[in-house]
Amino acid sequence: MLIIVALLQSVLPAAESGKLMDVHDIIQRARESLFQNGVTRIAYSDSDYKKWTKSEYYYKNKDGDKFVYKKSILDDGKYTSSLIMLVRPDGDWRLFQDVAIRQPDEMAQILRAKNSICYPSKSVVGLVEDGLENGEPCTRILFDFSEEDRDALARSVMGEVVQQAKLLSPSRCEVLISKNTGIIIAERLYSKNGKKLSEIKITAIEKNCDFPVSNFSISKDCKILLPKNVPEYSSLTDKYREITKNNKTTNKGTKK
Repeated sequence: MLIIVALLQSVLPAAESGKLMDVHDIIQRARESLFQNGVTRIAYSDSDYKKWTKSEYYYKNKDGDKFVYKKSILDDGKYTSSLIMLVRPDGDWRLFQDVAIRQPDEMAQILRAKNSICYPSKSVVGLVEDGLENGEPCTRILFDFSEEDRDALARSVMGEVVQQAKLLSPSRCEVLISKNTGIIIAERLYSKNGKKLSEIKITAIEKNCDFPVSNFSISKDCKILLPKNVPEYSSLTDKYREITKNNKTTNKGTKK
C-alpha cells in the first residue's frame, strides 16, 4: 500500500485539502443515489457525441431491482434519429418500435465496463479533495486506472488488440460529486501525459419526474430477439435501424 500511495503522489496533483484514500465506495454511493423513490432523470452532454442529446431515467422497484432507461437523440441538421437502451435485471436491451433485442452477455459486460470506466472495478487509491464546478461545491476525485480497467476499455474499442488500444486509452479519471445532491455531475478522462480526452457533464437533474414506470418493462407486443453473439446482434440492430429509418422517410416523404 505504501508503494501505491507513493506512486500516486508522484502523478496526481497536490492539494491542501486532498487526501489519498480508497475511492471505490465513495463513487458507488454517488451512483446509487440516482436510485431513489420514484424516477430520477438526468440529462447530460458528452464531448465525444456533441450532436447527441442524452437522457437517462433511473428507477428501483419495491423488490430492490434496478432499471435504467437510456434515450439518445441525434440531430445533425438533416434528419433526427434516436437510440433507446433498457438496462434490466434480465439483461441489456436495444429497443425499436415493436422489437426488443437483447445484448449478448459478453457485449453487455464490455459496454458496461466502457460506459462506467470512471467507476473503478475494485478498491483503488485516489486523491479526494474539495472543489467547485461552475460555482457548485463538490467533492473532486482523481485516480489512475488499474490494468484490469484499462484492459476492459481497450477491448471495448479494439477487441483483442489490447496492447495497441492501451497506448491510446485513458490512464486517469476525474469524478466530481455534488455536495448538494450527492450525484456525480462530471466525469473526465485523461491520457498518461495529462491531456483531457473526453468529458461528460450533467446538465439537468429531475427527481420524481413524470416518467411512466411501464417504460421499464418490455411490451408484450414486442418481438423478442435473442442473438447468440456480437456479430448476430450487430446485424440485427443494423437491420432494424435501417427499417426504422426507411419507415420515417416513407411516412414523412423526407428525412427530418
